[in-house]
Amino acid sequence: MAIRSPVINVMANAALKAARGLVRDFGEVEQLQVSIKGPGEFVSTADTLETSEYVIERLNEYSLAHLLLMGAMADLSGGPLSDLQGDGMFKHFRPRYRGTIIANVGMTRERGNQLIADGLVDLVAFAEMFIANPDLPQRFAALAPIRRSDRALHYTPGPHGYIDYPPYEPDAQTDGGT
Repeated sequence: MAIRSPVINVMANAALKAARGLVRDFGEVEQLQVSIKGPGEFVSTADTLETSEYVIERLNEYSLAHLLLMGAMADLSGGPLSDLQGDGMFKHFRPRYRGTIIANVGMTRERGNQLIADGLVDLVAFAEMFIANPDLPQRFAALAPIRRSDRALHYTPGPHGYIDYPPYEPDAQTDGGT
């Protein structure tokens, strides 16, 4: 496959070189983050997709624990990446990666279960939901309300917004939203 952009070529080769180095030095690749977005004001294009396909297909050569695949975080409609909108990212990359795929970004209980049922991913990361719902698995099992975290408090000092969300109690009144 020809990688057209020199910048993209450098990024792809850097990711694969990092993977080779980790395998050489530690015998495995535990974590390697590769972004379709790129640095600075870089905007994803069809060339970026081609490069991501190349890198992800090449990652099959390594014994990765998983590939954390983030769903589209921007509106991709009307552009060269419009097919990746919604769950298109997972549909597109599942046939290209043979290992464990973890879906992330905008997950709900229903969406996560559907992605797994459809065979598009193996696991789902709920990330931000766990901040306000440290008992998230129990809430899912009970079909209980899901609280929203206070995003203004993310990545700030102090415990408020991280450890002050009460656990779900079936008989108690809840004030969270879904």
